[in-house]
Amino acid sequence: MKDADHAGNGPFRVWIASYDRWPPQPDHDAGPTAVALEPAEENTMSAAEAAVYVEAFNREALHRGRNLRAVAVPVTVRYVGEPLPGTRLCDQIPHQEPVGAEKKPAIRLLGVDV
Repeated sequence: MKDADHAGNGPFRVWIASYDRWPPQPDHDAGPTAVALEPAEENTMSAAEAAVYVEAFNREALHRGRNLRAVAVPVTVRYVGEPLPGTRLCDQIPHQEPVGAEKKPAIRLLGVDV
């Protein structure tokens, strides 16, 4: 996926972050580093939704003097197990017996199914 795909379009996940040096000190050349703590919400958001969430959360955290901030992170959604274009689906999907089909043993030795 190209970087241009995330130029404000999304999807985004909003993360709650803490900072290694808070409040920022004027004697440091670099600002504080954000450390991800947990996702704010389970699902992804559009750029507009993420912006509203981040602004509201950060305003409230600042008002309460909390060392937390919300940060919108551009993400790519991938589905585990989804076939790629050109994948033979018969190789991708495990064979399943029809619902209600009775499984019969392949071999029966001394009264025990093997």
